[in-house]
Amino acid sequence: SGTLAESSLLAQWPHLHLQRVDLIPHAWAWTQACPDSYAAHVFMASLQKMVGWQARGTAPSSQTSVRQFDVMQQHFQVALQHVHRALALSDCPATALASGIQITQAGSDDPDFDYVQRAEPVLARSPMLCGVVMWSLNPKWGGSLEQLQSFLDHALTRPNVTPGDRGQIEAHYWNERADISLM
Repeated sequence: SGTLAESSLLAQWPHLHLQRVDLIPHAWAWTQACPDSYAAHVFMASLQKMVGWQARGTAPSSQTSVRQFDVMQQHFQVALQHVHRALALSDCPATALASGIQITQAGSDDPDFDYVQRAEPVLARSPMLCGVVMWSLNPKWGGSLEQLQSFLDHALTRPNVTPGDRGQIEAHYWNERADISLM
C-alpha cells in the first residue's frame, strides 16, 4: 500500500519522541490537515505525552507541585484524544497503544480503554510494544517481578517469534530487571 509498517515507522522516524512544546501548533495543524493520518495522530499523541512528562519533571511525587501535575494531565488528555483517533486508523496500532499504556500508567485515567488488553493481538508483531507492557509491569508502577516474568514467558512462546524479535523482547525484560534492581 506504500505505507510504512509500524517497525519501519519507529526506525525511520526519530522525531517521534520530541519534547518541544513549540511543535504542538504544527502537530495540531498536521492532524487538522490530515485527519485520517495515523502518523499525524501518533505524532501528536507522543508529543503531548512527552511535553506532559517534561512539564511534570523528574522529581519524586512528594516534590512535584499540583500545578506540574495539572499541566501534565492537560497534555495527557489531549494525547489520549489522538491515541483514540490513531487506534481507529490502524489494524496494528502498536505506537498508539504504547502511548496509551504509558499515559494511563503515569496516572491519567481513560475508563473507555484497557490499553494492555487492547495490545494483546498486536504484541506478536511488535517487540517495542512488548517492551512498553513490560515497563508497565515494573513494581514501581504497581506491577511485580512475577508479572514481568510471566509476561516474558508468554511473549516468547507466541507463534512466529523471530530470533530478532526474541532478542529485542529479552533486552526489554533485562532493562526492566536492571531498573528494578536499582530500586
